[in-house]
Amino acid sequence: MGKKDASANRGTPVEQYRKDIGKHDYKKSKKEVKSMKDKADMKSSALGITEIIMILAALFALVVGIYMFLFWQLS
Repeated sequence: MGKKDASANRGTPVEQYRKDIGKHDYKKSKKEVKSMKDKADMKSSALGITEIIMILAALFALVVGIYMFLFWQLS
């Protein structure tokens, strides 16, 4: 019977205050988790050294190819 009476009454102001603090802390920790996930995604999506080397090699091959084509056409 005690539970029935307690649920009818919304609780003491102290209990409501504690519940509000708990909700606020949950929201704050949720924001922190989101920022940590965003930071991890940025780190994983950053270009690595191998990707940079491959891009530079492709650009170098393109420039050499254009140079060879122009050299062949002009000579």
